[in-house]
Amino acid sequence: MNYHKDFNHLLKDYGELVGLSGVEATDKGFCALMVGGDLAVQMLLDEKTGSLAFFVNLGKIEEEDRANAYPYILAANVLWVGTAGATLGVDYEGFVMVCYHEQLPGMDGERFARIIDNLVTVAMDWEENLVSIRQGDAEALGEQGESRPETDVPASGIRI
Repeated sequence: MNYHKDFNHLLKDYGELVGLSGVEATDKGFCALMVGGDLAVQMLLDEKTGSLAFFVNLGKIEEEDRANAYPYILAANVLWVGTAGATLGVDYEGFVMVCYHEQLPGMDGERFARIIDNLVTVAMDWEENLVSIRQGDAEALGEQGESRPETDVPASGIRI
């Protein structure tokens, strides 16, 4: 199966929808789209399995803020109440990422666009949450589960 060709077809359709031309993946199945000037939605296709990973780097949590941030990040992932079906994680260097993956086969342009839109919504909300945590205002996030973005996305999964 030529998943790379299908991925480029989705990217072309998405580009037409949002007014971008020439959007396509690299030979390695990677593509990044800038959204709102400061968010890069990155995508990586596993050409063998057809799995498409979407991810957004939200920035770095400094070591002194990690103890405050981690409980909120962990709580957000429980039944995806604070991530709308995506996963929020932190790498070993403290970079926070919101990630989602789905199989490319069967995905159409509308579904692809909704995944990107929802991922951006979650990423923007968590950028704000991380600022609150850095400023020592984690209480503004509320109790567990109240950091869920204000969207019409069900808590159990990304709206598709």
